[in-house]
Amino acid sequence: MKLFYIFVSTMAFGGLVLTSCGEKETANEGDGGEETTVEAFGKELEDRGIVQAFGEMKELAANAREEPIAMFKAMDDLDERLEPLVTDGLPADLKQAFDRFKSQVKEIAVNWKEMPIPLDVFEDGEAALTAWVTEKVADDPEFLAKFQKEMGAWETKMTELGSKMEESGDEIREVFEKYGIEGLNQSLKED
Repeated sequence: MKLFYIFVSTMAFGGLVLTSCGEKETANEGDGGEETTVEAFGKELEDRGIVQAFGEMKELAANAREEPIAMFKAMDDLDERLEPLVTDGLPADLKQAFDRFKSQVKEIAVNWKEMPIPLDVFEDGEAALTAWVTEKVADDPEFLAKFQKEMGAWETKMTELGSKMEESGDEIREVFEKYGIEGLNQSLKED
């Protein structure tokens, strides 16, 4: 199922974000205001549990094929944690990269709820899904054809969203490295 690709793409992107922190660029050392703003932003990422959320998502990604709902719920949680973050005052490149990431997390969090399978049925597992499909087919013999089309479109959208996150991974990794946002590298490390 393409869902696993989406989870892997999301986690690869998260890994790029969180494992990329390195030494702070020294070109802006004379600008104490910008440096203070970036440091405060890094602290806020930690204080809001965003660093921890990425660490948890890495663990969930390992079991995403068997437990996709847990991954979806973690994405919702991350979206909620990111929502109040304000990037005003950050350097333009950091603001742009992070705002793009935040928007992409939101899109995935919204889109997964639009899955053609009711979430409670999906959450209840294979037996519930089989019963749901059987009931739908009994009510509408054309259901499977319609469902396959809807599910295909949904999976395509999720794949596109995962690809967008993956594509912007290099950008956010570079700006996090550039500004040396501390603490993020502790949450996700390459195994």
